Amino acid sequence: MSDDYLKNQTWVAADLETTGLNPWQHEIIEIGAVKFDLTGIIDKFQILIKPENKVDPRSREIHQISNEELEEHGVSLHEGLENFLSFIETHAIIFHNAPFDLSFLTHSLNRVGRTLPDNLYFDNLYLSRKYFKTRASHSLSSLRELLDIDTGDHHRALSDAEATGLIFLETIKHYYEKINSHKKFRKFMRFYRKCSDFQLKLPRNFDKVQTYFNRLIKSKGFVKVDYTDNSGKFFNHTIQPLELMIFNQKIFIKSFINEENATKLIPISSATIHDHELGSIKF
Repeated sequence: MSDDYLKNQTWVAADLETTGLNPWQHEIIEIGAVKFDLTGIIDKFQILIKPENKVDPRSREIHQISNEELEEHGVSLHEGLENFLSFIETHAIIFHNAPFDLSFLTHSLNRVGRTLPDNLYFDNLYLSRKYFKTRASHSLSSLRELLDIDTGDHHRALSDAEATGLIFLETIKHYYEKINSHKKFRKFMRFYRKCSDFQLKLPRNFDKVQTYFNRLIKSKGFVKVDYTDNSGKFFNHTIQPLELMIFNQKIFIKSFINEENATKLIPISSATIHDHELGSIKF
């Protein structure tokens, strides 16, 4: 097959801003997306969505979207999602950390009586980890800096969607000779699925985890935790839990790490909590 396949492709990169990290508890407040082909970005989409609940100040510190801005310019969830679905048409969608965005889209579409479309999706985070293993970090902000991509304000949906699309293009161009036919492309980009195949399931022990950590979050308490990260590296930290996050049917606790003066996501499934009242706890 010739290389006309890639030259004739159009993709959509998408990003969401939300009121928090839990799709069962928090809401989409902004959707940004860009259409692009091998030549670059050819169309843009951005919409604010009015949430049912006020935006938490901690979330607002990240995306800088005020309640006043949402009240004045935001549309209903139904209108926002319908406009987004019209924009993406049948093109493959590129996310950075797809399970996060798909979890919110699945839950939000269910709320308005819709389901995820059959579009294929790719995950930039997965592709970076798989094909560029020597990169020090695979976060969106790190890849922006590494690839010298400047699309404006970080943590705004359109800016992050543009960056996501341009990062995907860098992968395409880097490996172009290996993926310049339909068959080669599908084989190389192994992580592709239909959005409609994505399943959103509440982890079976979520109620217990939520009850325990909500108490700590409310009291702004600290607790000692042992855990291993995705690479198998072991850590022992004193943390202040900030927020629960769920994606890919796994629970993470966004935490302030006392020893490092930094914030990290800790996987609950590999963690042992050392509570000074309850002793060692594994969920």
